[in-house]
Amino acid sequence: MPTQTRTAHRSAPTFGWDSLTPTEQVVVELLLDGGSNRVIGERLGISRRTVETHLSHVFLKVGFASRVRLAAEAARRGVDAAISGRNAP
Repeated sequence: MPTQTRTAHRSAPTFGWDSLTPTEQVVVELLLDGGSNRVIGERLGISRRTVETHLSHVFLKVGFASRVRLAAEAARRGVDAAISGRNAP
């Protein structure tokens, strides 16, 4: 009987700043630039509602419930500097 080899792999984090998808990161960056959901959507070529969905996922992942708190913490962490080199999806 052949022996099965189990490969250890790390799954992506599901909570915290490191769990944000590239699109969620860009949405946060645009939020830091003062963009409304409509403006963020226009910049990314997605609907306002899709931006709301991305933000709701971000809020859950990082544990904040307001745009102001999210923006303040993202700015404190230097999120915009860390992701400004990434291309929008």
